[in-house]
Amino acid sequence: MRRSGAAASTRWCGSPRTEVTTRSLSLPSATSLHAPFYERHGFEPVAEPDRSDAMVARVAAEAEHGLDPAQRVVMRRPIPGR
Repeated sequence: MRRSGAAASTRWCGSPRTEVTTRSLSLPSATSLHAPFYERHGFEPVAEPDRSDAMVARVAAEAEHGLDPAQRVVMRRPIPGR
């Protein structure tokens, strides 16, 4: 399930054992409004070596659609209670 352009770090597989523990997103880094807004809502930037496989795949998919990975910032936020 996708909401508001954010992607869950673990995909829902229909299994009751699958648990989503974080939300992640990719934003344009050149726009000074986006990252500070999401930081105020608990998201933190994720350095390239610390990205999950799902985050790496999302950035690669965005690059295939013409978005420059060097101009993107990847952020994540834990889901409370998980």
